[in-house]
Amino acid sequence: MAIYTKITKTIVERLISQYSLGLLYDMEPLAGGQANSSIKIKTETGFYILSTRDEKSQSEIKRLTTLLGYLKEHDFPTTRVVKTDAGSSLIEYQKKPVYIKKYIEGEVFDHLDEGKVYQLGEKLAQLHEIPPPRELAAQHSYGIGCFYEVPQAPLKGDFGRWLKEKTQYLNRTLRARAKIT
Repeated sequence: MAIYTKITKTIVERLISQYSLGLLYDMEPLAGGQANSSIKIKTETGFYILSTRDEKSQSEIKRLTTLLGYLKEHDFPTTRVVKTDAGSSLIEYQKKPVYIKKYIEGEVFDHLDEGKVYQLGEKLAQLHEIPPPRELAAQHSYGIGCFYEVPQAPLKGDFGRWLKEKTQYLNRTLRARAKIT
């Protein structure tokens, strides 16, 4: 489990005092996640996830929470952000954005059987029926358009060879697909 930001019970109590969640009964760190630290908390009003985003800016998390709110407005089944008593979707701790979501009971699967893949496909189709919000970025830093911006010439060793092979593979594959369509 990756815990990037250490948060004590006293700190959690101080953070959740900005919300109408009641007293803190219990808390436990969650496994998984990338570049964030998440804690499952139990309060008087229910279960929640408190997430500290260690590698994202406040503006990036604001964009995320806005998008989650947009999906809620369109009744899409996703996590629900809890707003502070002041109406904010995030707060700050150690200069890092923090937000709270309602906890969703469920399981993490290492392998999806055919039925679960079908369910996932149905939800993905539902998601694609929702008109994209104006705020949604048209380009993402991890998309194919940005792949070629990675400086490849100075890279040496195994990673440099791997990156060169992947770039050649992408070029061949994209050219072949362009000829088909």
